[in-house]
Amino acid sequence: LFSDMRVLVLVVALMIVGRISAAPCATGKWSANGADTPTACTDCVAGKANPVTGGTSVDNCMGCAAGKYALAGAASCTDCTAGKASATVNATSMAACQDCAAGKWVGTLGSTVCTDCAAGTANPNTASTSAAACPDALRLISGDEGGGEGAVPPPVFVTRLSLLTDK
Repeated sequence: LFSDMRVLVLVVALMIVGRISAAPCATGKWSANGADTPTACTDCVAGKANPVTGGTSVDNCMGCAAGKYALAGAASCTDCTAGKASATVNATSMAACQDCAAGKWVGTLGSTVCTDCAAGTANPNTASTSAAACPDALRLISGDEGGGEGAVPPPVFVTRLSLLTDK
């Protein structure tokens, strides 16, 4: 009996020492006791991130703003890349970041909307990252878009621009 009590005391002592010396949960995780024990830490859900070590509540996991996304267990939200935008709050993957449509562009990270090409310019490409991608519309109609002599713009722009020149 005395031997069994010593084992029990040793087990309890190890459990207490283990709790005291447990490492805090890593970023992107949280635990009600803040300790990194075998199953105590839980990943923040996708769309939320926790930049703090030792998170003690699911409230430590903060939602991502529009223009950003986070996978499960993320320490921070990731910006949509240039040429893409997202109006989705708490986006759960990069798929929420959509390419800017033809005729639009965005050059900054974490954008929520794409910018229209300026009046008199056009852009046949998607996912453009600069206003320089919107050359003068007359150059596109004449075929001078850097594709060599006689290059023809995509049909959607011929139709679109011909409406402007038929007035």
